[in-house]
Amino acid sequence: MNGNDRIGGSVPDGIKKKNAKGAKRSAAVFMTKLGAHAVHISEHLIRRTGLAVKHTVKLFKPAHDELLKAGRAAEKNTGVQNVTENTKDKKIADTSEKAKGKTAAAVFNIAFPLLSIAFLVYTVYSTYTHDYAVAVELDGNEIGTVASENVYSNAHRELAKIMDVYDTQGDCFQTARLTLKRISSNDKVMDEALMADSLKSYVASVYPVYEEPVEEELYYIPEEGELDENIVSAYMVRADSQIVGFVYEYDQIEAALEELKKPCLAIEGVTEENISFDKNITFEFQREIHKMAVVDQQAIINIIMGNEREAEYYEVAPGDNLWAIADAHGMTVEEIEKCVATYNGKMVSVGDNIMIGTIIELQSLAPFLTVEYSHEKEFEREIEFETVEKEDPELFIGEKVVDSEGEYGTEMVTADVTYQVVRNEDGTLSGKAVRRKIKGKEIISQPKARVIRIGTKEPDYAYGTYAGSGEYFWPVDGGYISSHYGGDRNHKGLDIAAPYGTPIFACAAGTVTDVGSGWNGGYGNCVVIQNDDGNITLYAHQSQTSCEVGDVVEAGQLIGYVGSTGDSTGNHLHLEVRSNGLYLDPEKFVAQ
Repeated sequence: MNGNDRIGGSVPDGIKKKNAKGAKRSAAVFMTKLGAHAVHISEHLIRRTGLAVKHTVKLFKPAHDELLKAGRAAEKNTGVQNVTENTKDKKIADTSEKAKGKTAAAVFNIAFPLLSIAFLVYTVYSTYTHDYAVAVELDGNEIGTVASENVYSNAHRELAKIMDVYDTQGDCFQTARLTLKRISSNDKVMDEALMADSLKSYVASVYPVYEEPVEEELYYIPEEGELDENIVSAYMVRADSQIVGFVYEYDQIEAALEELKKPCLAIEGVTEENISFDKNITFEFQREIHKMAVVDQQAIINIIMGNEREAEYYEVAPGDNLWAIADAHGMTVEEIEKCVATYNGKMVSVGDNIMIGTIIELQSLAPFLTVEYSHEKEFEREIEFETVEKEDPELFIGEKVVDSEGEYGTEMVTADVTYQVVRNEDGTLSGKAVRRKIKGKEIISQPKARVIRIGTKEPDYAYGTYAGSGEYFWPVDGGYISSHYGGDRNHKGLDIAAPYGTPIFACAAGTVTDVGSGWNGGYGNCVVIQNDDGNITLYAHQSQTSCEVGDVVEAGQLIGYVGSTGDSTGNHLHLEVRSNGLYLDPEKFVAQ
């Protein structure tokens, strides 16, 4: 697989970060704003209706007055026909046409606002009453639906772990297209595991499994009737799929393999029947090749009995650290820490205080062929217990009571265990377990669940059960609430989003009891204040603190600046209010 191969996706503008809950929240906000517009449109509608009636009356009144005037003239002077029937009809017809036009305009002015309101209400209602999810498309085909872009990203990371298996021939993958869709009862929203399986199935259907190229150039297939004294028949020696070489005979190689097995018989319980190698050595049927490709059997034996790769060493230089060394050699810090290291000829451990001049063995000598043996083993092992949480309305929010600690179960396992033969410092051989295949299990004792009761009762702020029921100072210079207290994730505080570096103020007067930094249990740069009213307030994820332990502060005094340190995904202040070991809702104490 080409190292530049990628598979990914992006959500169009307006779709990122949205999921079902996000869409509903947006609709709720929109409905609030719609109320003000509805009042304005209603006033406009009433004015339009009044004007329409006024124009209609004004339009027909002149015609009516003119007809009355003509009638009176006719009664006074019957001989004078100033007003004929045709004139009357014409005037009435003209007046009717004008009235129709005016009436149509009035009806339109009334109907259009009504239709606009109906359309807006239908749109908001449709958005608010339906669930939404992110559809994942590849090559125009939808392969699944997930709750959010994060679910797809995590599934994609699982796919990246197995991509070396497939032969992409240097091609890059089609970029996934993520779109927001309204889901119905027939749609299935996938979790990370199901989406990862769908992505793997897609890749497997597009790309073949990668196989090591076979050195076919060594073969020569003569044409029919062609004779060449340089073309000979030989056996191909393979170690799994790898071609080791070509030989005329392979009896000496087989004998050398048997000799390699013999020392292992000294290990207790090992017999010839259960000895094998980590690679399958085979001798394939004779092939027609150029005689220059055929080697002596000893050359093959030297390869099999030798090392597959050379050892690699690294000498620690000034300015080096474990992270830099690991990154430069494509390793993790944990892998570097497990390496063998020496300083002035003595073994040392690899740690943060590694000395300049230390020699680290990054890669040990690896034998081409390793002897293995297997045994059937029976062993006991623990069965994990589950933890069950139950809501208790008698306990306050933040309180937990463990009713049962839980107990591990036990089971008897039967497995084929494969051991790799290793040579000890004293020259003896022993086995190191490298893999096992479970053949059966028998339950000895069932595990017992750990049962915890979680409080759901709201503290009685109104009657002063807890101190500090009055208003606290708003702790951020501006900002808005991005996450409330409680909820599905049992959030223990209030998140107030604001730009990086926004000032943070003390909610109430008190004494600074702790100023943490770094990761700090996920709080990052954090200030804890023991308030004078008995409560404790905590201000987490700061970019920088501006107070020290022991400082006496007043409400509204600067104590730090907004940031995103610790377990945080964006710039915000995480505010907690505690009393007697319980977490209280900060919105009961602060007001923006």
